Amino acid sequence: EEISAYTNSSGTFVLSGVPAGTYTLTYEADVNLNIPPVEVNGVEVSVGSMTTVETVVF
Repeated sequence: EEISAYTNSSGTFVLSGVPAGTYTLTYEADVNLNIPPVEVNGVEVSVGSMTTVETVVF
């Protein structure tokens, strides 16, 4: 299953209602920038808690 989100003007985003599990996050820059995607593997999401992921810089 794929879940998509887009950043706000400050570069942050929030996803709500994501089922518990272990995920791979794929960050993609604007296609016009010709920058390869960045993947973060093993992101754990638990019921009733907030998961914070480190900043990704392209």
